[in-house]
Amino acid sequence: MGKPGRWFREVFREQLCLRIIQRPAIGIASKPFYRATRPIHFLSRIPMVLVFFCGCVGPKTVYRTNLSTPPPVAPQQTDKRLSIIQSTPPLVRGKIPSISITKNHGPFVVSRYGVSDGLRDGPKFGTATVYYPEDAQAPYASLVIVPGFVHPESAMKAWGPFLASHGIVTLTIGANKLNDDPLKRRDALLDAVHSLKAEHRREDSPLWHKLALDRIGVAGWSMGGGGAQLAAVADPSLRVVIGFCPWLPKANFEHPVPSLIMAGTLDSIANVFHNARAHYAGISETTPKMIIEIPRGGHWIANDPANVNGAIGQIGLSWLKVYLEGDARYRQFLLTPPISGGYFRHNLE
Repeated sequence: MGKPGRWFREVFREQLCLRIIQRPAIGIASKPFYRATRPIHFLSRIPMVLVFFCGCVGPKTVYRTNLSTPPPVAPQQTDKRLSIIQSTPPLVRGKIPSISITKNHGPFVVSRYGVSDGLRDGPKFGTATVYYPEDAQAPYASLVIVPGFVHPESAMKAWGPFLASHGIVTLTIGANKLNDDPLKRRDALLDAVHSLKAEHRREDSPLWHKLALDRIGVAGWSMGGGGAQLAAVADPSLRVVIGFCPWLPKANFEHPVPSLIMAGTLDSIANVFHNARAHYAGISETTPKMIIEIPRGGHWIANDPANVNGAIGQIGLSWLKVYLEGDARYRQFLLTPPISGGYFRHNLE
């Protein structure tokens, strides 16, 4: 009852979402509340129960990093302030951060480009857009983001200019096929990392000799969030992983990559008990990790950093500043939740 049941469950529930319409959100989220276009008869619920059962019962799947042949990394030194390994000096920019700074766009001018401008067109991902700061001091840390099932690259585009305005190069990508599963989204992320590294060596690139090649992370939404965790298992040299309402039921991920999970309590597609909380519990206690659930948030709650009055951007940016760039000044924003009433756990010292 493993993978086929899980994929079928996602297909069923996403197709159900295509038949619903949005009603105005109340307060905090852009798309957390939905109602059906017509009443659902009792008998019509039986297939949903069967699909849910196929995807969520049975033993957990453990995805484990193979450390027998680890990828090469730069010389390292331990930074006790962050309880993580630092490869290069921290990338510290700008004045002392405040809550206002973390919730809004940063001070840097942002530009973007894509495959038509020379970016490597990898075989394992679809569309791609690089967002980068024009006037920030190099080198830059970077993040690759992939969307979820049946959604294009544009579903995550809000994160590109937001993070780039704070000095973090962001590559948003699309999957080759809209129905690609988490394993293929893992491959897409890792292929896109290869493309991003190639920009550091391409003389005509705006990022020529401007990237910190040992400070690259991955992120994903829904199935892309499951794929991002799988990418961290496959390549433990990645510096961070973020799951936005991640989907991959009953999975344990054994890897050393600092992991942030953001979810919504009303997510009916990636149920938090079988996905977000299971992912958090399955990550080793020796790996820095955090989970935050937004009260009344749905499956789209983390797609835009401006959601929840900027709290989504605050937690995402702070995690990247601390664990991707090594800027300990943002650590204060990780130790307490930006909003109250939701599920919040971490193992940070």
